[in-house]
Amino acid sequence: MRAKIDDILDEFDFEQVHKVMVFLKWEWSGEGVPTIGRLRKRAREMLNYAAEHADGTSGTGGFYVRKEVWDGETFLALSFVVTSWDNYD
Repeated sequence: MRAKIDDILDEFDFEQVHKVMVFLKWEWSGEGVPTIGRLRKRAREMLNYAAEHADGTSGTGGFYVRKEVWDGETFLALSFVVTSWDNYD
């Protein structure tokens, strides 16, 4: 699982996320706009948590992590969402 998490972190564009957050003045509570290092750290924490817990999604600070298990194999996804909407009741 560690290799899958490392692959996501290696390929994810944290610089782009940081640029968006600076542009939008998107601050994390008490931290201001997080550094790229802090973004990576939070993403790693979320991915590790998801890997160890039940299927589903979780999110904080703009990041969303999704975990699914198909045929016994675990898949993870990391997204940064500026806006979304759904019609789930």
